[in-house]
Amino acid sequence: MISTVLYVLVVFALLVAISWTGYGSASDPLSIALSSLRAPTAVSYAVDVAALAATFAVTLSMIIAGARTTKQMGQDDLLPSWMGAGTKAPAVVVAGVMVASLGLGSVQSIALVANFGIVLSYMLTGVQVAIARRRSGAPGFSSPGYPSVQAFSVALSAAMLLGLGTQSLLVGALTLFAGLVVHSVYTHLRSNQGVASENTG
Repeated sequence: MISTVLYVLVVFALLVAISWTGYGSASDPLSIALSSLRAPTAVSYAVDVAALAATFAVTLSMIIAGARTTKQMGQDDLLPSWMGAGTKAPAVVVAGVMVASLGLGSVQSIALVANFGIVLSYMLTGVQVAIARRRSGAPGFSSPGYPSVQAFSVALSAAMLLGLGTQSLLVGALTLFAGLVVHSVYTHLRSNQGVASENTG
């Protein structure tokens, strides 16, 4: 909640500084706003340092969260079991994927593709809550405003996805498709191994 309020206040401050058309698709709107206001150089440097620190912190948190998710999927047999043993293998896999993403060419492109997965997960959460409520009638969790809030969430997330641009949608869709293919092949191989072990037993 606090982060949301801060982000909203920053956006309002940016719009008060100059018109939204002045930002275009720039990846550093704060720098543009400070330049238009003729802010002291020290303030601009402080904002740049804070932005770099925030980017570094977010990157570390994504590696940690991604490694934990990958490890849990390995323990649940959704990925090869060696990914669920220890913490080094999942971290190396996640870090490797993040390094490979540098091939997209710019930090802005990487951020847009990452936002595709985040916004898609938000949209699917609304769909999942609606399905759970429809199936069980009274699940063990509260969902105020059902189904209006969930429908609004899905519609808003879909609009945000479309606003990310063609590159984000294309790379995000290809990544999602590749993940589904890998998961399907892995589960098929596991099921065949289970059948073979039962036949030999």
